[in-house]
Amino acid sequence: MLLCEAMPRITKIPMPSVPVIDISSLQDESTTALQSVGNELRKASQDNGFFYIAGHGIDSELIDATFDIARQFFSLPAEQKASVQMSGTHRGFLPIGGATMEGYSSADQKESFIWGLDDKFDDALLNGDDQLLAQNRWPNEPASMRAILNAYFGAAHECSTKVLRALAFSLGESIDYFTRNFSRPTSRGSLIYYPANASGAYGVSPHSDFGCLSLLIQGGPGLSAQTANGEWYDVDPIENTLVANIGDLLSRWTNGLFRSVPHCVVNKGNAARYSLVVFIDPDSQTIIEPIVHNGEASQFEPITCDAYISGRFNRSFAYRN
Repeated sequence: MLLCEAMPRITKIPMPSVPVIDISSLQDESTTALQSVGNELRKASQDNGFFYIAGHGIDSELIDATFDIARQFFSLPAEQKASVQMSGTHRGFLPIGGATMEGYSSADQKESFIWGLDDKFDDALLNGDDQLLAQNRWPNEPASMRAILNAYFGAAHECSTKVLRALAFSLGESIDYFTRNFSRPTSRGSLIYYPANASGAYGVSPHSDFGCLSLLIQGGPGLSAQTANGEWYDVDPIENTLVANIGDLLSRWTNGLFRSVPHCVVNKGNAARYSLVVFIDPDSQTIIEPIVHNGEASQFEPITCDAYISGRFNRSFAYRN
């Protein structure tokens, strides 16, 4: 657990060799592409836990439209955003003060809008054990918000499928090992607004991501990640790429082989900062059981996707209490 009450005075080091990995050749899933790109992805997942994805296949016009929706939504009056405020479902608007990362006392200085699989769920399912499935809460404005965010959600999943299948291949597993249980994924998308903040307070306090794989597009600098030695470095945007990082569940699934890395955001500029992230996770009751090879011991007990992520939500979001 990270124990810290305020932003520490940290010394940044130059960004280590976080690779830019072109995944465009994975489109046909040839053995050659799966082997070469899969090995690159595996090395980055082991060494850094962070990497950039080029050739991701997400249309630039869709990305621009999604950021435009973010600017429109977060500029709405507070009472309009509050009409879709979260109330126990992890869907909708989360105001400043709604998120406090585990181990910290100060709330993150950000606003978020969170959505997931846009499906009709029957009452039996919603009242059952699947805590991560919920109806989305769509505002009346912007009118195109639902269509655009759903299109981006689907495009991000297509990208993540290529990455996860190549990673499974690199581990000697069947290529659908991580993706076979994605009929109703518990993935969440998040639009995030960081107000201009000269004080240097955390937009997001240091934390590791909860799920399997995070795909991020950031509208400006502000993201920092931690090395295995405890040093911090900036992960600045690179044009036409996504930032990808390994989450806790994929680290558990690989028995700790892949690194889930602490990271944080500080908006030090005089302008608002926007970002767009999709947290990729399988079906709610997927059992995350560590892959072990060559007689190695398992470092983690099996756990469902729902149980792990819901537990982390309970310790990080005020509305859960």
